[in-house]
Amino acid sequence: MPNPSLKIHGARFILTLDPQRRIIQDGSIIIEGQRIVQVGKAQELAQVPAQRVIDATEMVVTPGFVNGHLHVSYAHATRGIFPDDLGPAYLPNVFRLQGAMTAEEEYYTSLLAITELLKYGTTCFLDPGTTKHLDACRQAYQESGCRIIVGRQVVDQPNPINLPVSTTQQAVTEFCWPLCLKLNECGPVSDNETSNSLAGAQKVQFGFCVTSRRISASSVLRST
Repeated sequence: MPNPSLKIHGARFILTLDPQRRIIQDGSIIIEGQRIVQVGKAQELAQVPAQRVIDATEMVVTPGFVNGHLHVSYAHATRGIFPDDLGPAYLPNVFRLQGAMTAEEEYYTSLLAITELLKYGTTCFLDPGTTKHLDACRQAYQESGCRIIVGRQVVDQPNPINLPVSTTQQAVTEFCWPLCLKLNECGPVSDNETSNSLAGAQKVQFGFCVTSRRISASSVLRST
């Protein structure tokens, strides 16, 4: 079955971010499946057919935005719950609430956050490792189609902000490397294949996230 085609037609400006950093006035974009196959003047692409056409008159088309720091699994669940003037007591309350969330709750709050990101043009984000039920949230990542950098938070020292504490050995041998291998267990797939592996779909990358030198031992820092 051929890939569905889409034409974004007649945009006032297209910001390409190609090596020449071209800005195309009165432009169109042709997309087949998940790939942009043509970008150019609307007049040049006027006769190119597409199953769906979006009229982009007076609009500016840009590549997707990138959010470089987003606690995707709980930020929306805690938004507006705690007063902004709590000072040092704010984060302990946030992490206490997040620590009580179930896998299902984190899955749905992740979907909520990603929906808001996509609504305003963000298609890639980095979560700095505070997701509790990463296996459950992987499904939300896969369903969204976003490009995501996600990690496992590594904390092995008592801390004042209610982050869950593991032993140094657990942090290194039970949490970090097994999860990294799990996320990267399959290789790339072709355009016409599907895969349950996020790494295989080349949508998700994994890293280790050390919150602070004050709450992670030097052995963890060296291992990550």
